[in-house]
Amino acid sequence: MDFYAHAAPLGEWMGLLFAVMGVALSGLLAYTFLGLLTRVIVVLDRSEVRPGQPIGVSWTVRAPFRTIEPKARLIGREQCMWSEGRHRMIDLRIFHQRDLSQDAGHDIPRDVPPTIAEGNNRIEWLVHVSALIRGYPALDLEVPIVVRGALASGETAAAPIAPRPPPSQAPVSIHLDDGRATFAPGQTIAGTITWNLDRAPQRATLALLWTSTSVHSDHLEIASTLDVGALPRVVESPSADPYRGAPIHEEAGAPLAASDRRRLRIVAPDAPYTHDGVLFQVEWKLQVRIEPDSLADPVVMDLVIDGRSADPGSSGAPTGARSRKRKKRHRR
Repeated sequence: MDFYAHAAPLGEWMGLLFAVMGVALSGLLAYTFLGLLTRVIVVLDRSEVRPGQPIGVSWTVRAPFRTIEPKARLIGREQCMWSEGRHRMIDLRIFHQRDLSQDAGHDIPRDVPPTIAEGNNRIEWLVHVSALIRGYPALDLEVPIVVRGALASGETAAAPIAPRPPPSQAPVSIHLDDGRATFAPGQTIAGTITWNLDRAPQRATLALLWTSTSVHSDHLEIASTLDVGALPRVVESPSADPYRGAPIHEEAGAPLAASDRRRLRIVAPDAPYTHDGVLFQVEWKLQVRIEPDSLADPVVMDLVIDGRSADPGSSGAPTGARSRKRKKRHRR
């Protein structure tokens, strides 16, 4: 008995392969085309907002032949970035999350920290819109917004004449009025800078600065600087009445002296707030530097700047604030 085997010509197999590839490519092109027609559009009525202020948000999802279930959320999150070799690492922690509705107004909460955009440790605010699409991968869109600090309301001016500070054994010292250390954005940080040195300094500089610190990195930003030599000198005039004490006045344009006392007034910035988060900390400081450096070491005083502590009589950390002791941060 004879057996015959029939082999399909190579051209037939190639034709079948190209047909299959053509069908797959056509499906991919159609899928990609439909994807290009699928869009998420988010509209904000403002790009910057302060705590307690409303922000208008609307969103639209457009997709052909699909059922869409769009959802929107207001998200506040910490972001910590660092490098491991050639890899860029990012850790995120959400500290505020709220669903948004198309038909309702949306106020930024008053008790939240504002945006931090400098350095590797950041606080981000965004509107996140997601759309669940049947037969197609979900779409996600993040629209950033900038949350500024809440400015203090009411009178924020400091007393024109500073009281005599308590005696200090340090060669250079900073004393704030009423021993206060907590300020709301826009309030006046007022006090005196005093030094007793062997000779007059050539220059003295005051810096208001903040630092952000995580287990991965440290970042420093100088918010403002003042030439202490340009600040008014606090002078006590002789008095014949021993019960009333010496009258105090301020003298402008006085050169730096070996023993000196200068009046400090500086406005607290609106952001960032003093922050003790999961990923990093933000701390505010006043720093006085004397030149030449051989005269005295820089003097640093800790501050708290927080829009949630606008009471002019408050001092120390805001109510409910956690301990400022440094904690070991989580590392993913």
